[in-house]
Amino acid sequence: MPVTRNGRIFVGLVLFLALALRFGAVLKTTDGYAPQTDAKHFDIIATSLIHGHGFGHAVLPPATGPTAQRSPLYPISLAGVYAVFGDHSWTAGRLTNEFFGVGIVALIGLIGAQLFGRRIGAIALALAAINPTLILIASGLQLEPLLVLLNLATVALALRYRGRPRGVLLPIALGVTLGLAVLSRELTFFWIPSLVWLIWPAEKSGGFRAKAAVPALVLVLAGAVVAPWTIRNAVRLHAFIPVSIGNGIGLSGTYNATAMAHRGRWSRPYDDPTMRGVLEKLIAEKPRPTEVDVDRVLQSASLKFAREHPVYTAFQVPFWNTIRMFDLDGGAYSRYVTRFLPYPRRLVNPAVYGFYLFALLAIVGAFSAKARAAPKAIWLIPVLLYFALVVPLPGTIRYRASLEPFFTLVAALAVAPAVDRVLAQFRHAENADVSEPQGGAGRRS
Repeated sequence: MPVTRNGRIFVGLVLFLALALRFGAVLKTTDGYAPQTDAKHFDIIATSLIHGHGFGHAVLPPATGPTAQRSPLYPISLAGVYAVFGDHSWTAGRLTNEFFGVGIVALIGLIGAQLFGRRIGAIALALAAINPTLILIASGLQLEPLLVLLNLATVALALRYRGRPRGVLLPIALGVTLGLAVLSRELTFFWIPSLVWLIWPAEKSGGFRAKAAVPALVLVLAGAVVAPWTIRNAVRLHAFIPVSIGNGIGLSGTYNATAMAHRGRWSRPYDDPTMRGVLEKLIAEKPRPTEVDVDRVLQSASLKFAREHPVYTAFQVPFWNTIRMFDLDGGAYSRYVTRFLPYPRRLVNPAVYGFYLFALLAIVGAFSAKARAAPKAIWLIPVLLYFALVVPLPGTIRYRASLEPFFTLVAALAVAPAVDRVLAQFRHAENADVSEPQGGAGRRS
């Protein structure tokens, strides 16, 4: 963290800039905003919670009965906003997401300082503040800002413990934060191998049990945080559902003939004849199916399709999802899909073109000595996330939110030499201004 007055002022100004940009993006786009798709369901759940009706009922046909389709933490946080500002306070909810976004900026700067030193951390902080994709991602009623905030917090805690591996307060904080991140979305599971690697003792001496004690404590605490929700799901839906139950809907939207005909672009399972037939058969057998029933038949049908089309599964889906997620199509898919999330249209193009710049800088920074010297566990995170986002999930600009902090961190390594040159020239000019009067006085004498 900053140790000088100027450093603290710099951090404060950058965070204020981040807040101003994010609040401005929301307040300029309040007219006509209405949540759709996932955001609409979050709004429904949050409203149900504050009126004492729990998480409500299934909203995606033909499922009936209690719901466990969504991870619980973001709807709970949105319900807290509604409890203060009233039902359907969409602007307040979006501004809260932007607060989470400022927290993401701060954590990117902190992690940059932990990995590469305060100077790189300051540059990463500044880049994160103006990163247009991070501004866009936090502008809707979606869970990604909270998810990324908590995931980055786990990394910062793990790096802190790695640098000073003693005591139990940091492992306890890490375990609780990890559990909350899992309750935000199961995507957090792909962060766990790297977190365990980061906190695993570096010493060669000592038995396996001694080395595994702290990682085991973290995982047990995370499980304890998640357990009440898992128990609730078992009681309400009579099935083992650790967090949420959306795998069937998600997979069946990609692994079907209709999606395959459109380069793996996700489509509603109701729009594919085969998947629609699967659901119609389920209704014929069980007129009021639960979410568990719907998820089971859709997941089974989609996995069968994936096995029958190995080239599509192994190559076409990852390839085209990569194209869409990283806007290698010029941003055409992002402009299409953000209408349904929804994100403000005026923010989409800056996010698309801004990412190109950040990606180019990240490619340069990835070859720097500091990037190579960083713990390998850090770079395992984006690798695992990438495969999680382009194979089982539909690659979109929304899901890129989990990768964006890593692009920003590595981009800071590429920008650092240019910043150093500018600062050196500034100091040289400042020193020249200070010394010039003395030289002039000597000439006059």
